[in-house]
Amino acid sequence: MNLERETVFLLLPDNIIADILSRLDIKSLMQLKSVCKSWYFLISDDELLKHLKLKHDVPACVLFGPRQFGRQMCPEGGLMFSYGGLGQISEFRLPQVNSGASLMVSGSDKGILCLSEYSKNTTIHLWNPKTREVKTLPSPSFHFWQNSRFRVGFGYDPLTKDFKVVRVSRPLYDEREHTNDMGSGVFCKYTRVLVYSLLGNSWKKIHWQKLVRWSYDVNSDCSVVVNGHVNWCLCQCKGPPFEFVAFDLNTEVFKLIKAPNERIECNLVTCMGKLSECLSFIYCDKPGLIKIYVMKEYGVSDSWVQQVIDLSYCPLRWSPSLEPSQHPHIPRKKFKPIAFGNNGYVLCWVSEGLFFYNPNTNSLEYVRPQVDVAGFTDYVESDCLLNSGDNWRNGGAN
Repeated sequence: MNLERETVFLLLPDNIIADILSRLDIKSLMQLKSVCKSWYFLISDDELLKHLKLKHDVPACVLFGPRQFGRQMCPEGGLMFSYGGLGQISEFRLPQVNSGASLMVSGSDKGILCLSEYSKNTTIHLWNPKTREVKTLPSPSFHFWQNSRFRVGFGYDPLTKDFKVVRVSRPLYDEREHTNDMGSGVFCKYTRVLVYSLLGNSWKKIHWQKLVRWSYDVNSDCSVVVNGHVNWCLCQCKGPPFEFVAFDLNTEVFKLIKAPNERIECNLVTCMGKLSECLSFIYCDKPGLIKIYVMKEYGVSDSWVQQVIDLSYCPLRWSPSLEPSQHPHIPRKKFKPIAFGNNGYVLCWVSEGLFFYNPNTNSLEYVRPQVDVAGFTDYVESDCLLNSGDNWRNGGAN
């Protein structure tokens, strides 16, 4: 009887099987890939995984660091993964790098984190926290400035099925004109760009179209992948004050994306990210109000819409492990949004602790006591393999 039931189930149309599978969590789904070939290909389909990502993603974030020199630093090789539910916190240790340098999280896509060393050589690593696998990228054979600023982007190109790392750098001063009047941002007329391909395990130079003459970095947020593009915030010294720089992972071409038509002050942009797979950023010009700008159609400047969260209407939800006497009254104007997830959860900082704004309950959920937060990125577990043969694994769950 059981065999008959299994046979009937396997003969169901793919759309029905997909609907059934979409009700499962990601971890269970990955285990079912070994049932048969048709299920393997069905579960591996990008559209199904995208649907599952939106449906089942918990508000996963990565908290790391205090900030040093405007960069996101991982203290003592540690990362804390917070999954947003009350008390649901797990911590992992980053792999120890031979140089002993501090690590920055530069991006995340398809369950892989891109880590870059805060050092002169800017060594870059790819890390899968689930499998504990790390791949150290080879050093580029191209000349670099000895003293330079840099930013690193990371993403997956679904057309070539390849992970790519984008390294953008600029000199601390103009070597040709001997002047430092270039702003502090990495995007300027002398920017240099290298792109690494995981499939080819090699670097190559990419032409920079000099879209920006000089700029200032708005913040040190991780790069964000939307619609096959790696995105960074940009504040120009001349021209529109706030924009985005986007790098097409397939065509390997840069472009600028305009912010909403109204004037956006760079210093009031607290973070960038994506909301329901749309490029977004948080703008705070009034305490207690969170304004999220969402680009509904990627690359179309007229498609920006604004969502407003009034924290004065949000009750506080505390962890069951805390006694009622440990529930202080906190004025909502004190909450500062510092990051947000793809599914609408907003991470807020206040001296009494870290809270998630939960859009489903319109409440502020206590996460943990106050801690310095240097950065945030969405993260979803995956079984992606980074090395073909010379695997070395480090780190572990505490």
